[in-house]
Amino acid sequence: MANATVLTLLQDKSLLLTNKEKQLGSYILANYKTVPFMRSRDLAKNAGVSESTLMRFISNIGYPRFVDFQKALQNEMRERILSIESLEKYEVPEGIKRGAIFDVFSLEQSIIKETLEKIDEEVFCKAVELLYSKEYVVLLGSGGDEVLVNYASKFMRLFRDGIFDLSLDDDINLVQCMNLCNDENSVALAYSSPRYYKKSLTLASDLSNKNIKIIGVTDNVLSPLASLSDLLFITPMRYITMVDPLCPMMAVTHALLTGLVEKNPEKARERVAVYYGYTKRHDICVRADIAINIS
Repeated sequence: MANATVLTLLQDKSLLLTNKEKQLGSYILANYKTVPFMRSRDLAKNAGVSESTLMRFISNIGYPRFVDFQKALQNEMRERILSIESLEKYEVPEGIKRGAIFDVFSLEQSIIKETLEKIDEEVFCKAVELLYSKEYVVLLGSGGDEVLVNYASKFMRLFRDGIFDLSLDDDINLVQCMNLCNDENSVALAYSSPRYYKKSLTLASDLSNKNIKIIGVTDNVLSPLASLSDLLFITPMRYITMVDPLCPMMAVTHALLTGLVEKNPEKARERVAVYYGYTKRHDICVRADIAINIS
């Protein structure tokens, strides 16, 4: 543990943290300039958790005492104080051919691999079951994350009904969602990449307050979305420019959609057949004869 940073330990132990512990982690990241110098009771109070939660949190990420955690955090925050205020830059490994296309593919490949290593199969199966069994699925994402919601919405609608896309600026859709959705009949799939857009986080908080389970897809256990999520997928992000590297989030979404199909292949085949029939009748596609067989 000597060479591990507090942030690294939080990422590695993210699946072991409770929602309250994730809430504490989010508070630490948001207040990194003052937290290293707080007393334990002040940190717990300000983060909205109990001191016992704080002590369990410290133990879960590998520190025997609060003073050890505090010292490590002080050292790390001194080193990270400048880098945390900017997006983490991707350093292309030595020996890799350089240029935009090679740099980007190297980045996306590395973080997809890292994402897969962090996925817990049990968490994935629980997420698929919720997306399959609940009457309504609420999709959340704003700003740069809207493309992820659009992708999830387009293909999920092929396989099931009851989709609310809250990335749309549609007050009627939002009101209908909030009126119909509750903890028994709904689940939310939420996306939040660095910069963490307030609109989707506010909606996620509103759904969480209704005890609706949230499947979160975000870059870090200290992301504001993490503490709101019941099931969490960590998709690490590093940057070459301001452009978000979304391949890992897309891959997680693709996997969830595929898992949804595998829950009931026969039903999926029937719905896809209806879709292809419609595209042929209305001459929508250049190659409407191309279809994918679902086994």
